[in-house]
Amino acid sequence: VAYNPLTEGDDNSTADSPCEIHFHKINGGNVEIVKKIQIADKSILSSKLYFNSGVNSFITVSDTNGMSVITLDGQIAFKDNNLKVNEYSVEKNCLLMADKKTISVYELTE
Repeated sequence: VAYNPLTEGDDNSTADSPCEIHFHKINGGNVEIVKKIQIADKSILSSKLYFNSGVNSFITVSDTNGMSVITLDGQIAFKDNNLKVNEYSVEKNCLLMADKKTISVYELTE
């Protein structure tokens, strides 16, 4: 889950506080946070967030913010604001971009 400490009202958070990705363990009716990863890029809050086990990283896509690959320790391994991604398929590991005249498909590789 993408998380903004300031928006959520965390104590001592500021506008400069990094966003986070939270891992939750759900057991019946209990929800427990098991890991938090700090991310400097605030665009994750308005992007679709996926996990790709093949590259062991998070993929964020947006038609306005572009695309990012974020490692499990919160480092941005790749970011391109110009890639206006419409969809990402975890199963096929492909990015889909479409405009008025063309459809482009890109495969994410290491």
